[in-house]
Amino acid sequence: MVSCPNGPDKVIGAAFSFMDEIAKNTQQTDGIPIWSTEFNLMDKAGPVARTWTHALFSSAMLYKMIDNPSVELISSHSFNGHKFGDVFYENDEFPYMQIDPGHSLATISGDLSANGHFLAMVNGAFASMTQLAPLNFDQVPVVSGLDADMADHPALVGYLLQNDRDQKILFTNFSSQELVIDLTTIPGTWGQASILTADPRQHILAEGDISRIHVSLDSQLTLPAYSLAVVMVPEPNLLLGDANNNNQVTGSDLIIVQQNFGNVDPNVPTDGLLLGDANDDGSHRLGSDHRAAELQ
Repeated sequence: MVSCPNGPDKVIGAAFSFMDEIAKNTQQTDGIPIWSTEFNLMDKAGPVARTWTHALFSSAMLYKMIDNPSVELISSHSFNGHKFGDVFYENDEFPYMQIDPGHSLATISGDLSANGHFLAMVNGAFASMTQLAPLNFDQVPVVSGLDADMADHPALVGYLLQNDRDQKILFTNFSSQELVIDLTTIPGTWGQASILTADPRQHILAEGDISRIHVSLDSQLTLPAYSLAVVMVPEPNLLLGDANNNNQVTGSDLIIVQQNFGNVDPNVPTDGLLLGDANDDGSHRLGSDHRAAELQ
């Protein structure tokens, strides 16, 4: 299926349809949370396993679970040891898969699979975030609108992630077309994005099989076909020695250093804004922070 012209779209659409059926036929009890202990594409013989389409299939499953407010815990199927669905490769796995007799797909132990690359990016986006909200898009087509042969599923899915000091957006383009997103409609100061994409039919066997793009943004984000993106606010420009965060270094910074001795930034990694932390290392040590304030 994956080798036909719209094969990747059919596989991804199957993930959305499958999850809709699960939701329709699963009895849920009010007040009892749902734990999903594993999810993946079951494709032991190939040819979809370990391709970028496999990663997009898994991401569709994940997002449908995230959209269910009763879901409290989600865990991936397997981190290693499975020939078709793990996150990390082990040596000499692929010759057992019979994808193409006589054709060995060499892997390196410890490298990420397609699923691993997708999960690493999503986990990085979710790390330390405490709030999640799905984004609604105007005039974004469903994939069946781009190809009448397809089951209905969204071409674009996005989530706004935030905590009390930071914001991120996670986007996924499930379509074969490039999509342009107007970021001015999403509250926030969006300055940069990391994008992950690949040929959907490509087996992801090494880092070179994945395209990683880091871009600076203004008002728009261009998402390549079959891609994931994490959009972030710009990193603050920190003034060394500015212990009270007023964008200048004066005698008052020395006082703030003394008043906040021993404090440690609860944010990991530090955002550089801990009061009294003149050298922006995330902790308050009287000697080093005094020197940073005095030297500027």
